[in-house]
Amino acid sequence: MKAFVLALVMNITLYSVAQAQTTAALNGQDGVIVKYELSKISDNDKKDKYIIVATAVNTNDYDLYYAVPMTKGADGKYKLNSYDNKSFCEVRSKNAIGILGFLGESAKLTGEETSINTRGNAVLFRVRKGQTIRADVRFSVKPDQLPIVSNSFRMRLKKMEEFDLVINNSMVNGRWKASCGDVEMSLIFVKNEQGQSMITQYVNGRQQVWFMISENYFEKPGDKNATLTYNKSANIFTYTNFDGVICIWSKK
Repeated sequence: MKAFVLALVMNITLYSVAQAQTTAALNGQDGVIVKYELSKISDNDKKDKYIIVATAVNTNDYDLYYAVPMTKGADGKYKLNSYDNKSFCEVRSKNAIGILGFLGESAKLTGEETSINTRGNAVLFRVRKGQTIRADVRFSVKPDQLPIVSNSFRMRLKKMEEFDLVINNSMVNGRWKASCGDVEMSLIFVKNEQGQSMITQYVNGRQQVWFMISENYFEKPGDKNATLTYNKSANIFTYTNFDGVICIWSKK
């Protein structure tokens, strides 16, 4: 008889745990699909505890990006702070109770921080093509209530070329090839002691310097007969000189 009762209790417990586990899709945006798995951790006469494991998948065949605004510090410089919310979407239970519920605790789905900045003082975060991002959150609800799970997208996810980017090291530094004469060169994006941005060009053992006049326009110091124009969306430079020579520099 005792064995029968024990087996019955075990079966009821297993059934209860199975009933507490739910996997479902929430919503999607920009080719990113969000799903969640809900599991009950414990229950008593005061509250039931759950955990949500949320996932977001980039179903596109290209990387997606979103911009997280930087904060201006006392030194006048912009940067991300450790307490900034860097997620592109958040999954939570609407009927969570207690301190965590009141604070809006959520599973924050966050991409990979890059070194790419926008002209609006924001940092780009990346979600790679096919990538799955996970996050979880623990919370409580009133006894015998089922969690009401929802997801909110905080911002749009787009291709890199859709942002107004600030030219930086990752875009410029490396080996480049010119369409004129099949010439190869190295470019390095730096700032001089005066804080002026410039590109140092190394080609055939010679060094040349191009000063940034505007975000997309460079000139040699003291020589306006040759110019460089940068196309951020295509990541190419167009070299033009006084004799009418036009040459495209493409990154290798």
